[in-house]
Amino acid sequence: MNLNRRHLAFAAALLGLGLPAASRAAETWRVIMPFAAGGATDVLARMIADKLREQTGHTVVVENIVGANGSIGTAAAARAPADGKTMLITSEAYATVNPLLFKAAMRYEPSDLVPISLLGEQAAVLVTHAGTGMRTLEDFVRKARGGGVSYSSAGIGSTSHLATGYLGSVVPGMKLTHVPFAGGAPAINAVIGGQVDAAFIIAGNVLPHVRAGRLVPIAVSSAKRLPQLPDVPTVAESGHAGFSAVGGVVLAVPAATPPETRAALAKLVREAMQAAQIQNHLQANGFVVLNSTAEEAQAWLARETRLWSTLIQERRILE
Repeated sequence: MNLNRRHLAFAAALLGLGLPAASRAAETWRVIMPFAAGGATDVLARMIADKLREQTGHTVVVENIVGANGSIGTAAAARAPADGKTMLITSEAYATVNPLLFKAAMRYEPSDLVPISLLGEQAAVLVTHAGTGMRTLEDFVRKARGGGVSYSSAGIGSTSHLATGYLGSVVPGMKLTHVPFAGGAPAINAVIGGQVDAAFIIAGNVLPHVRAGRLVPIAVSSAKRLPQLPDVPTVAESGHAGFSAVGGVVLAVPAATPPETRAALAKLVREAMQAAQIQNHLQANGFVVLNSTAEEAQAWLARETRLWSTLIQERRILE
């Protein structure tokens, strides 16, 4: 009787993911990561995949399908079967910025996917290398208004590109030269190596280099200071009230995925996010953990879309 009860409970749990129990013994689940391996968000996706393996007993693979500010991997996720076996962990850009900047090249519509959780937010940190002599945002502005400042980014439309363009729109008179790279790691290396003066890069990608003394942090993009950098002021604190630019980490699935399957996947990932290893990674890399509901994720994406629509289309921050 106990065995039968356990079997029925197990079968019910499987059916809760919208999948027949008999089909699940040898399943492979996919977590699509539309950015290069090695960044803080990619590491988070791999940690979540490891916990999902433990929770379900299934094979869970992370696939890095990169290009076009995440659009290529996002399109692959949008085309995947809506059976609960494919998830997308990505930045908010898939729904907010990409339709503004890359609409003609996109092979998906934001509505092809549905967010089931906003896992967290992450601020960007404006960093320089010691040789520039810049130690504060005031130093940065002074240099940019004089001879000009070069800055690297993780690519056109990335948080690093947008945050710097936003800063340039609220601080008049700066001469900023954009040098885009294919990812955060090479953008950071360009600052460390002195090929460019600065970068406004997501916290998780720069904090290890700040701790090692390879980069000098001079401002953060969020409304509040980062606990990991308590002595580094926000842009708003430095005289530019209202400035706030953060990146989000979104968990999404194909839009046709049944509601009960979405809920079950969200629950699994929410539980995975509580693991000590993941919590330590998030804390060390400047994430603000949200683990939101689907409705909260939708509302957050709508707000970010309005913000960047105004900044890109009306204030033309990238021109």
